[in-house]
Amino acid sequence: MKCIRIGYYNVTFDLIVKAENDIFVIEYLTKQIDEGKIFRMQDISRWCDSHNIDFKTSFSYRKEIPLKANLWNLYSYLRFSLTNNR
Repeated sequence: MKCIRIGYYNVTFDLIVKAENDIFVIEYLTKQIDEGKIFRMQDISRWCDSHNIDFKTSFSYRKEIPLKANLWNLYSYLRFSLTNNR
């Protein structure tokens, strides 16, 4: 089993590749993110669920951005985690 990592602000999505076809599907997801069509954690989560892609998330503090922004991103991540049982 292989993982593909996608960064979203302070949050990392580790997408689990179960089959060779999953790689092509995930490449499409990254293209959608790069083009700004998918732009929220909830969007990424729903997209993965609808394409049967398992994922794990993690939060990391980033020193290069202000404390207030880190705290806001942490709050958003925790709210996302609680509402999605992740």
